[in-house]
Amino acid sequence: MIFRLLASIFTLIVIGIGVLWAGSSKPTGGLRIHLQIAGEVQATSQSATVVLEDPEEIITVSTLPNLTESHIESVRPIQNGESMGMVVTFNPLGKTLLNNLTLEGQGRIMVIYLHDRIIYSPIIDSTIGDGVLVIPSGVTPKDIEMLQTLVKKIKSR
Repeated sequence: MIFRLLASIFTLIVIGIGVLWAGSSKPTGGLRIHLQIAGEVQATSQSATVVLEDPEEIITVSTLPNLTESHIESVRPIQNGESMGMVVTFNPLGKTLLNNLTLEGQGRIMVIYLHDRIIYSPIIDSTIGDGVLVIPSGVTPKDIEMLQTLVKKIKSR
């Protein structure tokens, strides 16, 4: 009886640790675009604080991305001097979302994550209506290859 009780408790602990471990892992890969939240906002479960490096600034963004790799039609590399960038072309839904994001987000910062790191954070100064986003630098050939593979996998579903 005691042995059965201890075995049950042990099993629950192992399962609980497994669930916590699986739930705490950060998703890797992909492209995420977040818009700076306008005005002074206190952090909530719907927002996150982001530290930008150049220029150094602390901003608040929505935890839910405005655009992701699921909105991408294609990705191609561009060489910008010594740096590598990429041209991201969005699918019809992504094109509409990017248009709305850049129309409504004038003067705010668009934070672009690739594989869980910030690669670009421009201040929005014009509307991008053609669905094509140019990221001038901050990526590697491996980053682009991984994103292209992910986009191809999503499109094949």
